[in-house]
Amino acid sequence: MKKLIVLSLGVCLAYANEALELYQRAVQFEKAGDTQNALLYYKKAAANSLNLSDENGNKSLNLDNKIALNEPEIIENSTTKQAENSDDTPYNLLNISPLYDNYILPFTYASKVPNGGSKNKETKFQISVKKPLLEDFLGLKESLYFGYTQTSWWQTTEESTPFRESNYQPEFFVDFPLNFGSLKSAQIGILHTSNGQGGEKSRSWNRIYARGEFVYGDLSIYPRLWWRIPESDDDNPDIRDYAGNGDINFVYKINKHYLNAKFTNNLHLDKTNRGSLELGWVFPIFSSGLYGYVQYFNGYAQSLIEYDKHTNKIGVGFLLFR
Repeated sequence: MKKLIVLSLGVCLAYANEALELYQRAVQFEKAGDTQNALLYYKKAAANSLNLSDENGNKSLNLDNKIALNEPEIIENSTTKQAENSDDTPYNLLNISPLYDNYILPFTYASKVPNGGSKNKETKFQISVKKPLLEDFLGLKESLYFGYTQTSWWQTTEESTPFRESNYQPEFFVDFPLNFGSLKSAQIGILHTSNGQGGEKSRSWNRIYARGEFVYGDLSIYPRLWWRIPESDDDNPDIRDYAGNGDINFVYKINKHYLNAKFTNNLHLDKTNRGSLELGWVFPIFSSGLYGYVQYFNGYAQSLIEYDKHTNKIGVGFLLFR
């Protein structure tokens, strides 16, 4: 009976917010073990969907407006991968989920300011989301995603509070679910990174990358290699000497805490060796449901505007899961 109801909802949910709310109530009752009320709300949800007008009922759904009745996909690449797979993950009408970590660090402190005129105390935040576009088009259970990440450095201690730098990173990637021992998935993608400025401050580069996901109990490892796409008009031809040819991210879960370490390196075995280390600690704030976040960065290419300047910075704030 439940399968029939879910099938009916799958056709109509995109146009029936009320039906979706009833279905969510049913799921909550079912998880709580209240079968009687769960069945009652499943029936109400189905009846609500069937009462929709023929105009809406006959419209077909595409991948962009389809509503997923299951839990949203867990984060492949962020510190909060396991947390996003919890049972209380809300339903997402746009089928959008986090790509990398979403956070705000109201206070960051740098031991040295690379560019003169800026304060060494500022606010940093990052927004990162992904949306599936196509599924199983190669018959390998793969998914094509569009992702977008924006990282900004905000001089909130300045009187006029200007944005010192913002980096924008749209990308397309294909995710292949795997089950070869510890290898759980692989991604191939293309990404563009730019600071959106012109003239002497313009910085950008395009890359093709391959990334893997290895899981060993509570430890997840994400190695990534990239190849820079050559450009005729290059604002930063030596960026690979500082940002490297790839990175590797380690994420370890301890109870409700998450520790991560991300490394980059240009693999030069001489005095031109450059790279970076980013450490993160995610921790619950009592039982409030909020998570604190401490981030430490040491190295090169934290932002595009100062990719060739060494940065030593620590920040404190909050991680935003959804």
